[in-house]
Amino acid sequence: MLVGTVGQGLLPTYSSGNETLGHIGFVLLIVLRFVQGLCAAGEIGTISTYLSEVAAHHMLCRGIALIAITCNLGFVSAQFVVYAITRALGDEAVEAWAWRLPFVLALIPGLIAIWGRRGIPESHMFLEQQKEEQSGASAESQEVGFEVRQVSSTRRVKAIVSAHWLNMLIGGGALASTAILQYGGFVWGQSFLAHAGLTADDTMLVGLCSRVVMLVLAMPVGWLADVVGVASVMLIGSLGFM
Repeated sequence: MLVGTVGQGLLPTYSSGNETLGHIGFVLLIVLRFVQGLCAAGEIGTISTYLSEVAAHHMLCRGIALIAITCNLGFVSAQFVVYAITRALGDEAVEAWAWRLPFVLALIPGLIAIWGRRGIPESHMFLEQQKEEQSGASAESQEVGFEVRQVSSTRRVKAIVSAHWLNMLIGGGALASTAILQYGGFVWGQSFLAHAGLTADDTMLVGLCSRVVMLVLAMPVGWLADVVGVASVMLIGSLGFM
């Protein structure tokens, strides 16, 4: 994530006067954006699993709500940095060279995040499962070795899918539809406002206000999901988006 983000601020552009460098920068931009998106998806999936393992069952949704809070806090911080740089240096400087600053400044929180993650302990659930797998594998390792663990993991995945395929299908569809609706609200909505004549500063302000609303509502909605259930809250939220 750090390489994909900071690297975008160091790319050569067509404005350098060298068309070859411009082409190289364009290709690298696509590659870095792909890396950035891949890392973001991996991090969200990993932290979701970790929080579900360490959070108490009665406040599981409030624990997961921390993801929404930190993600939107990151978006708000990034928009604030872009707004501050634009106000301080002006549109011409931003278009010429200052557009690189937000990407390069991402190095600071990125390094802090890497340092912090080095001290995060593994969850008790993961450690217990690891012990079980190691003890089960060691009993038969002399005969079949690594294949025991591989077959065991494959059987476990097949058993889970076979027993809960309908729940997984409904959950995946619900998340996909919510993501599409959220994209329409935050991305397409701002593009629509920009094409309708709203200034860039006002468009950014609209996005900033939307993120702040999500920050404020994340924990109360997580509490509500802990009380009445995730399915009901997701249904209400999807209807609200529509």
